[in-house]
Amino acid sequence: MNPTKALTKILLVALLLLSTIAGVEENLDIATTLMRSTFKIEAENVSGTAFIMGEPSPDKPGRAYYVLITAAHVLEEMKSDLVVFHLRKQVDN
Repeated sequence: MNPTKALTKILLVALLLLSTIAGVEENLDIATTLMRSTFKIEAENVSGTAFIMGEPSPDKPGRAYYVLITAAHVLEEMKSDLVVFHLRKQVDN
């Protein structure tokens, strides 16, 4: 399979999973879904944004492989082994 098509397929599956997990009932465009799925990652001297993408495991139903995606410079500039990943939780509306 073409790498671009594979990445697009993975992204769509991840967005579907994220909206299902979050209990989103409204129809959201892809830009809104991506913005709601972006989180802050920071270390002692640097911060940036990241998101998590997953792909269902073909040999383990109900399980998935997850990957943290961020810019290379964010990880390269980190001098510490300790990283804080700020997640969000929906409260009320």
